[in-house]
Amino acid sequence: MASAGLCCCVLVICSVIVPDYTSVIPRLIEKIHDEARSFSLPKNSSHIILLQYNKSHLYVAGDQFLVSINLQTNKTKKEFQLIVEEDKKENQHKTCLTALKKKGDSKLLCWINQGKPFCQEEDGEYKANGISLKCGAHGSLMLFVENEIYAAAPLYPSGQNLQFRKIRNNRMVVWMYDTWVSEPTFIQASWIKKKEDPSQDKIYTFFREKNTDKSPDADPWISRVAQVCKNDEGGSETVLQNIWSSFLKARLMCGIPSDSIYFNRLHDVFVVEADKWRDSKVYGLFSSSWNSTAVCVYSVGQIEKIFQTSKFKGYDGPIPSQRPGSCVQNSRLLSDDVLNLLKSHPEIEDRVFPIKSDSPLLISQKMYSKIVVDQVIGAHGNIYNVLLLATGDGKIHKMTDTGDKPFIIAEIHPINAIASILSMSLDSKAKRLFVAYPSEVVEVNLETCSSYNESCQECVLARDPYCAWDGKTSLSATSGKHVIQNVEKGDIGVCFKGNRRRRDTSISPSTSSKVISITVPNSIPYFLSCPLTSYHARYFWKHENGSNVECELTESECLYLIRKMQSQDYGNYECISVERDYTKTLVMYNLKESSGSLMLSCSVLMIMWAVVFVSLPISY
Repeated sequence: MASAGLCCCVLVICSVIVPDYTSVIPRLIEKIHDEARSFSLPKNSSHIILLQYNKSHLYVAGDQFLVSINLQTNKTKKEFQLIVEEDKKENQHKTCLTALKKKGDSKLLCWINQGKPFCQEEDGEYKANGISLKCGAHGSLMLFVENEIYAAAPLYPSGQNLQFRKIRNNRMVVWMYDTWVSEPTFIQASWIKKKEDPSQDKIYTFFREKNTDKSPDADPWISRVAQVCKNDEGGSETVLQNIWSSFLKARLMCGIPSDSIYFNRLHDVFVVEADKWRDSKVYGLFSSSWNSTAVCVYSVGQIEKIFQTSKFKGYDGPIPSQRPGSCVQNSRLLSDDVLNLLKSHPEIEDRVFPIKSDSPLLISQKMYSKIVVDQVIGAHGNIYNVLLLATGDGKIHKMTDTGDKPFIIAEIHPINAIASILSMSLDSKAKRLFVAYPSEVVEVNLETCSSYNESCQECVLARDPYCAWDGKTSLSATSGKHVIQNVEKGDIGVCFKGNRRRRDTSISPSTSSKVISITVPNSIPYFLSCPLTSYHARYFWKHENGSNVECELTESECLYLIRKMQSQDYGNYECISVERDYTKTLVMYNLKESSGSLMLSCSVLMIMWAVVFVSLPISY
C-alpha cells in the first residue's frame, strides 16, 4: 500500500502561512551537501582567505594555518613555515594569518605574531608595515598591480593610521592625507585598465566611512568610491609630497529616491570587467538600518565621467586648466594651485547613482553578506551576469541579472547546517564556486543542468544561463548551436517553435507510467502529498468530480488533508502545478474504499513525524 498519507489517527494540523510568490523568492532549493565535494580544515577559524592559484590548487589561510588543496587528487597539505621571533616561539599559538595574495608566479602571505606584522614571499621575507592588517580586523585590502602593491591596512600594530597606500620595491611610496577619510572600512580595490591609453589607468577603491552629518536622521555611515591614478607618485616638494595627487572620492547611492529609502552601508563589491572598460560594471552589496540588504549596479564609465566633470564639493572658485584628479605624466610637476585644491576639497559634488537609478537591482529581507558575479555565455552567444549571494545562515542565492526584475534561480545549501560563510572564490572557467565555512571548504558546481532534465519547459522556466535544452535533456548551454534557452523572459513558447508540438498540460515522466492506487477505510483522516518542484508555481489538487482544492504547503510538499473519508472523497486525484502558462500534473492517485474494517494502529513516531512535517512553514 502506497504511503501517500498517514491514515492512522486524527492529526492536529498547524496552519501554514503561505507568502505571496515574487521574483525575489528562489525558484528552487538545491540541497547539495550530500554530493558536493568538501575539504576539512585543520581547525575551526574565525576568518578564511581563499586563493585559487591555478586550476589544480586552492590555498586556504585561516587563523593559524595555511594549507593547499590539490583539486585533482583531493589531497591537503600544510604550506609555508611562518617566521616567528625566537623569544616568542612559546606563544606561537597567538599567530593569525591576515592576507594571502598571488604575486606573479609566487604567493605573498601576511600574518601577525605577538602584535607584530610579517609578510613573506616564497623566496623571502617582505616588509609588512602598512600591508598586514590587525588580527581579526575587517576593512583592509590588498591589490597587486604589476610590480606594485596597493594596500589599505594600519601602519601601526595598534590599528592606527588605517589608509590607502602604494608600495613598491618593499617600501611605501605614496599614501593618503590624514583628513581625507573618517574612520574608513575598506571593502575592495580594482584596477581600471584603459587599453587605449595605459597612462590613464586608475585604481578605484570602495569603502564606507563615518558620516560627518550629525543630524538625528542621518545614517552614521556613507559609502564611497575613490580614485587614484596608477602612475601617481605624489605631489610636489611643497604640496602633497609622497601623498596622492589624484585622490578624489564620490558618494555611492543605492536606494529608492522617490520613497526616500536608502541603503547606505556598503559591505561587499564585485567588479565585472568588460572588453571596453567603460562597459565594466560594479556590483555593490549594501544594507540599511532596518536590516534589509540591496544590490545596486554601477557603470564604470559613469563613475569616470563624474570624476572628470563634477564640481568639487564646497568649492565655488575657478578650476585650474589642469583639472585636479587628472592623470598626468609626472605628478610631481603639478602646480601648487592644482594640488592645494585637491588637498582641501577631495570630495566631488555629484553622487554616483546606479544604472537603474530609480531602484536597486535587488532588495531583500535576507541579510546577504558577500557577493560574487560570474559571466556566463548563453546558448545564443549572449553574455549574462549571474550573482552568487551568501546569506547569513550559510546558503547561496544564485540570481540572474537580466537588467529587468531580479530572478533568483535557486537557493543552494552547500552544508547541512547553519554556519557563517567566511569567504567565496569563483573559478569561472570551471564554473565552480568555493565556499569557506569555519571548519570546511565546499566546492559548489554552478552548472547543475540535471535539475531541469524533466522537460524543455522546466529548463526554460529555470532561466539558468548555464543550461539549455537539446530536445532530449538539459545540458550546458555551450554544448551546441541547436539548443533551446530563454533567460530574459523564461517563455516556454520557444519549446514549441518549428515542428515542435505544444502541449499546455504535461505529466511528469516520474508519474506518467501509472496511477497510484490506494485502499483507504471509511471515516478516518487521510492526506495526500506531492513534491514542490518550483517555488514560483501555484499548486492545487483536482478531484475527478471537477473540484479543485488549494494545497496546504510545507517546506517541500503540497498536502491535501481529508479530515474524515466519506463516499464522495474516493476516486481519482491529480496534484497540479501552474507556473506562468505551464501546467503540469505531478502525481495521480486513485483512492478506493476498503471493503472491511480497519484497526487503527500506528506508531507514535509516525504521528509525530506527520505533525512536524505538515507544520513546517515555508521560509519565504
